[in-house]
Amino acid sequence: MFRLISNFSLDGNGLDYLRCGTVRGAYTTIDFGPDTNVNESFSYQRQYEPYGPLVNTEFYPGWLDLWGHDHSTVPTASILKTLDQMLSIGANVNFYMFYG
Repeated sequence: MFRLISNFSLDGNGLDYLRCGTVRGAYTTIDFGPDTNVNESFSYQRQYEPYGPLVNTEFYPGWLDLWGHDHSTVPTASILKTLDQMLSIGANVNFYMFYG
């Protein structure tokens, strides 16, 4: 079944985020980064969107740098493992800050 989604909300990875962040009439999506339990995370989305695509709207493969702190890095293997898990269950993925 194909469903055109023109309005969506992006919410954090957890039921508390979804309880307080969803928007009526907008398709609920979630975000998370590497080393996340993919099945558990998408089970949260399914509680609000039982049908339709699984969507990680902001898969962040890194993290921000804070002034005066060491440069933040994430092992490539962690990124690839989590990405592979999402793709293997047919989830849609948008990289947030692929570079820069």
